[in-house]
Amino acid sequence: IFDDHPMTPDRMKAIQEKGGSITVPTAAPVTPSSFDFLSSFNQILYGADPAQGTFNQNVFLHPGLKMFWELPKEWTYFNEATLAGAIGPDNKTLVAIKVAGLDRQIDSLIVKFVNNFYATTRKKPIRDTLLVMNGRIGSEVVMPAKKKNEILYSVWFKKDGFTYTILGSGTLDRLKDFQKISQSFRDLQTTDYPLIQYQELLTIKSQAGESLETLNSRAQNSISPAMTLIINEISEGYNFKEDEPVKVVLRKPYQMK
Repeated sequence: IFDDHPMTPDRMKAIQEKGGSITVPTAAPVTPSSFDFLSSFNQILYGADPAQGTFNQNVFLHPGLKMFWELPKEWTYFNEATLAGAIGPDNKTLVAIKVAGLDRQIDSLIVKFVNNFYATTRKKPIRDTLLVMNGRIGSEVVMPAKKKNEILYSVWFKKDGFTYTILGSGTLDRLKDFQKISQSFRDLQTTDYPLIQYQELLTIKSQAGESLETLNSRAQNSISPAMTLIINEISEGYNFKEDEPVKVVLRKPYQMK
């Protein structure tokens, strides 16, 4: 082992010997604010990768999983590593979708879900039926939650070799809302791809006396003026000089692979 993992004193001696023979070539220093330097970062993704799922307003789109799912407007949306969904304005109503397992496991997954819930609450389903979801059949299971008049809603269905589940948590009067949300789920279609966009970094040159507002309009900058100030380390009210490098962000359509 000491052939390639020598003792520390031997390593230090070898470093000192090699260090004395190393020469450092001289070169012009890199200017962090130069146009060429900043341009080397062009096309870097800004924000979330749409390949992992993205929201266009209230619609969740996932190109990899070929998923289209419409959620209520003005909710708070989230997209995590294992599930995506939204939280209602009351901060108590929640709906989410996730992969639960393989498609052949759907029956056992539902049974396990019901049994685990019964084991902790001693409550049985108050609804166990089928739900039509844009031509796809889902198994709808509604459980009474621990608190009075609250439910745990679920729909289980198969897609592309997997079992998916849509889960909802809220009051009983939200049942129709949960059903409507579930019924909006469908396969992503070719015509949906223009809805999927991503943001990309780009360095441009300013014009003499140009304001941030004018530059943003000319470049079609997709991020807020406040964030543009931050990433360019400039203050509000700044007027650009001729050919100053400025970082902006452009919104582009996702390319179907």
